[in-house]
Amino acid sequence: MTDAAPWSARMWHTSVVLPDGSIVLMGGWDGQRRNDIWRSTDKGATWTEITGAATWSARYAHTSVALPDGSIVLIGGGDGVYTNDV
Repeated sequence: MTDAAPWSARMWHTSVVLPDGSIVLMGGWDGQRRNDIWRSTDKGATWTEITGAATWSARYAHTSVALPDGSIVLIGGGDGVYTNDV
């Protein structure tokens, strides 16, 4: 789709596909914990930053699920300690 998305190269992020087919990428680790959110509406060819600092703590190794109504549930991960928030 693209050789260089605008978000930083990272690992341990999470992503979901919403009912409208768009992809949402959240957080991860690029040398520091992240809590940014990016969205693609064209199967990953282009990306738009939704926010550079979401209200949840910057983290990596979390998981997420998209619900049928288009909402996203982000669960756990590490933000310096293991978290068990939802």
